[in-house]
Amino acid sequence: MKFLLPFIYLLAAFIHIPDETNIIGDNKKIVFKKSDTILLKEEKQPFRAVLDVVKNNNHLFATTFNASLVIEYDLEGNQKSIISKNGRGPFEYLRPDELRLTGDTLSVWDSSLLKLLRFDSTGSPISEISGIKQALQDYIIVGDYFIRYKPGGFDKNIISVHKIEGTTFKQKNQFGNSSDQHEKLLRYAGTAPLASKDNIIYFGEADKTVIHSYDLESGEEKSIRFFDKNFKVDESNFLTRERNREADYKWRSFIFTNSRFKSIYTLDKFIIAEIQNGNNFTGTRETLFHIFNYDLEELDVIRLSHQNMFELGNGAIYASGNEILFYNDYPDKTNNSGKLIDGLQAKEPENYLRKITIFQIEEIK
Repeated sequence: MKFLLPFIYLLAAFIHIPDETNIIGDNKKIVFKKSDTILLKEEKQPFRAVLDVVKNNNHLFATTFNASLVIEYDLEGNQKSIISKNGRGPFEYLRPDELRLTGDTLSVWDSSLLKLLRFDSTGSPISEISGIKQALQDYIIVGDYFIRYKPGGFDKNIISVHKIEGTTFKQKNQFGNSSDQHEKLLRYAGTAPLASKDNIIYFGEADKTVIHSYDLESGEEKSIRFFDKNFKVDESNFLTRERNREADYKWRSFIFTNSRFKSIYTLDKFIIAEIQNGNNFTGTRETLFHIFNYDLEELDVIRLSHQNMFELGNGAIYASGNEILFYNDYPDKTNNSGKLIDGLQAKEPENYLRKITIFQIEEIK
């Protein structure tokens, strides 16, 4: 896996937490209303892990690991088809990773071959685009622009804007300034605050509560800082290039005890900044959704406690329209190998149940 995963959430397999139906914001202006729960089945193709999920009105699409595939699901959780196949040929992939839906077009980033594959609503190939030589943390597509959230590097830029020209990417612009703490927090799975609305890009840095906007047409840039009293990121005394047992311990300690700006979501009415505070090891971790209107005025804050996160997973995985989706997996306790014993000494289960929980985001009248 390309990130250090928050292993502490494996404890969710051994604790039963009541399933929340409605989660009301601190200011009682916004509510997350649970609308559906979908268990992803594996009747056609088993796999080890889900990497990403996107949803439209009729289907879910998931990228998976071992086997590395793109799988289409219906909204009952049934596997409908495999999009393309694993391989090095045209419109094949080795490591499908991040998914994006733009209208009826499904885009798949292959993090091994560094190419973007695009398919129509039936799974038929549209285009294959290459030309980026470095890894990416995340991406969005706005018209003919491919916007890359960078995982750090020598130039310290966070955002790289590329124009899609036929089957190649042409870089147009770079901006944003990464710090040492920002680059280290990117090792935490799913950290990449990046979204768009119309022609405006919204992005953040993992170690700060700041939302930046950039207008692709005018080039105008703006920034707003939002307040969260518990957000803190400490200094660190190890190098990003360190790779040994001692450094691994320092990495885990750093990313699981500091805050992070995880994601930005642009919905029909709201911009949502998802952050996490607290300490995984002491059970004080919480996920917060700071909710703004498009004038970037903060309306409310939705909080998920450490206990909520055991039920829903480590933060949101996708949001669109007025919906926000969470993904979690836990052992299937109906098989013998999934028999539970105390804590982290539990047996490796034969099967996992893979759950998508969907909330509608509504204003409270």
